[in-house]
Amino acid sequence: MTKFHDDFPQKDEWVTESSGGTWQKGNVFADEAAELIVVTRNWAKSYVLWALATDQNHGPVVGGCDTCRGLVTIDLSNPDRPLVKPELDYYVLGHASKFVLPGAVRIASDEPAGTKLKDVAFRNPDGSVVLYTLNAGTAGQDLRIGFHGKTVATTIPGGSVATFVWKP
Repeated sequence: MTKFHDDFPQKDEWVTESSGGTWQKGNVFADEAAELIVVTRNWAKSYVLWALATDQNHGPVVGGCDTCRGLVTIDLSNPDRPLVKPELDYYVLGHASKFVLPGAVRIASDEPAGTKLKDVAFRNPDGSVVLYTLNAGTAGQDLRIGFHGKTVATTIPGGSVATFVWKP
């Protein structure tokens, strides 16, 4: 995506057809959060997952993916009592969209070398700064955030996402 941006900087990039599904193994939550970070760090104006809702059989399928996961699964095994289950993608997107407001712009951030930490930062229209951080490792990882001469330190548990918001 960055090569495309470098070659055609006047063109916008819109990631509109991402998806998770039954093929994923391991810490899928961390994998999905990492994808959101990579996409937004590399010039995308959007990150949209393919299916809003699927049933317990990953349907309906109209010529597309029959193993994709929706943001929610609606289990219709008992039509009189359908069950709605938010999937991990719901939480990955929810975590970001709760804090990254419409009109936010991506700003510079660095990913600490030699760690499993990944991040992306945004400035919201109200001036607040959002840092969406993933620890893609299995053990807790110390994190120090520095901004305009002030710092804060914390530990991010393995395989988890943390979002930090502050007003400069």
